[in-house]
Amino acid sequence: MSVFKRRTCLCRKYRGSSVLSSGCFFDDHDPPQVHAEYSGSKAVFDFRGNVIKGDLGSRTATKLVREWIDFHLLELEEDWQLARNSQTLKKIDPLQ
Repeated sequence: MSVFKRRTCLCRKYRGSSVLSSGCFFDDHDPPQVHAEYSGSKAVFDFRGNVIKGDLGSRTATKLVREWIDFHLLELEEDWQLARNSQTLKKIDPLQ
């Protein structure tokens, strides 16, 4: 299987110059997951918003990731399936 990566910005500006970003790495093992990074801290979330690994070091950043996952759950699931079938992924928008 090819490596599929999707990086997207969840929140362009958060607390000044810090950027909250995330990526889906579709070559990862199940369960489907989102990798998030904030101020150098990293965490992995499942599609239900549970932290699988790591810690963002900020409850607010963690809450924003969970809100983004909840809001874009269908899109995340669709992209996961597209990637599994070696198809082109769709863009997922950041939080507004």
